[in-house]
Amino acid sequence: MNTYIMGQGLAPGDTIAIVAPSAPLAGEELQKSRIFLETLGYHVVLGKTVTSDWGYLAGRDDMRAADINAAFKDSHIDAVICLRGGYGATRLLDLLDYDSIAAHPKLFIGFSDITALHTALHERCHMATIHGPMALTLGRKTATQYTLRQFAAGLIQPVRQGPSLLPPRTAQQ
Repeated sequence: MNTYIMGQGLAPGDTIAIVAPSAPLAGEELQKSRIFLETLGYHVVLGKTVTSDWGYLAGRDDMRAADINAAFKDSHIDAVICLRGGYGATRLLDLLDYDSIAAHPKLFIGFSDITALHTALHERCHMATIHGPMALTLGRKTATQYTLRQFAAGLIQPVRQGPSLLPPRTAQQ
């Protein structure tokens, strides 16, 4: 049986890094995401490429990989959340420092094309990661209160005990 490592749950005052493995995002949604995370009591740091532009990507491949590597290596960062998905994430697989990442496990959160990174961290670092909302999702007007509450709870207790609460039914369902 394989054993997998997951980063620790967070507490107020912990630091979350937002990294951009794929496309960049500047503006209102990023600001709203940052404010949401800070309202929960966390410090937020942005990877250097989060607001960069290199074609349709948030900087060159080596720069985006360096942001992820730095976030895992930095002992002051407690969790890493991806800004958004996109094709660029797969271009980083050969550029990540898996030994360093494995030595510094943290919560790693994202979905969509970020699944390539989840798979690589699972296979190469024996990390359990979280397939969950990205920073872009948290900053959108369409983010429901249910999503925001569940995300906040998952940061504190990433491995849940017992049943998950489903959102209430709406008239549209």
